[in-house]
Amino acid sequence: MQKAKEYQTINYQPDGTIKSIIEFNPSTGKQVKATIFQQDGTTVDYIIEFDPSTGKTIKHTHYRPHGKTINFIYEFNPSTGKKIKETTYQDDGKKIDFISEFNPSTGELVKTINYQPDGKTIWYINEYDPQTGHPTKQTEFKSDGKTIDYIREYDPKTGNEIKTTTYHPDGVGIKWIREFNPKTGELIKTTYYHPDGKKIWYINEYDPQTGHPTKQTEFKSDGQTIDYIEEFNPETGNKINKTKFRSDGQTIDYIEEFNPETGNKIKKTDYRSDGQTIDYIEEFNPETGKIIKDIFYNPDGSIRSIEEYDEDDDDHECNCEYCDQ
Repeated sequence: MQKAKEYQTINYQPDGTIKSIIEFNPSTGKQVKATIFQQDGTTVDYIIEFDPSTGKTIKHTHYRPHGKTINFIYEFNPSTGKKIKETTYQDDGKKIDFISEFNPSTGELVKTINYQPDGKTIWYINEYDPQTGHPTKQTEFKSDGKTIDYIREYDPKTGNEIKTTTYHPDGVGIKWIREFNPKTGELIKTTYYHPDGKKIWYINEYDPQTGHPTKQTEFKSDGQTIDYIEEFNPETGNKINKTKFRSDGQTIDYIEEFNPETGNKIKKTDYRSDGQTIDYIEEFNPETGKIIKDIFYNPDGSIRSIEEYDEDDDDHECNCEYCDQ
């Protein structure tokens, strides 16, 4: 049953209670608002608003079961009719819980903004790929809602996390960056920064299958010049070698080698200032880690002397084939 009054139509349910009220633009005759009621005919269920020129839907306001507070609001593109925004409220119907934004052309979700309990301060923002619907980025803020705590980035094809950047309390300086395999989601690299949040301190690389470290590169105080590189057995995580560089970050100072099973040092090779000519080599027992031999070289690369050690009493003897008594 309908009853018209000027530019308004009231629809009734069979029991005589109001079902809906439709309001029209007096100039164009197009509907501008529809209020839909619950079964009791007095409690508002939702309200639809229309563009007064085109008559297309521009807004849906949905209320909670008691009809007093707003549950969520949909907003639409008046040209395409596609949803462009969804605002969901907390229980009081005033404080915002989260806002979802959509591509105005396709209607696909592109962003959600989640708020802290006060309904004003941003907690975190999620961004999405409009083609796949997968998340592409999450930015979480500290309690002030402005200072960035961390940023997570995702592969738009798989939805797997590919990068996490964690910030210092100021929200500007970087603490560390973690990178992940886009196909498996496994951690493959971590970059740690100095307290200034700009200069790199060291980089850890990981085996994507075992998760064990494979390499650590530590930088000097400038954050660019390499201090040393350590490599690890991907199966056990034990160190297998360490290359220490001179002040230029390129010339080798020495190389240490380790037993991949036990992690004990087995060899150390020290180089002269050119980083290529060997100065001396120390050899160690792979089981005990104790030194067992020193080999000293001349500047031309020939052996000058060899000293062998008794592990029990640390005595050593010189091989006279290479040195003068």
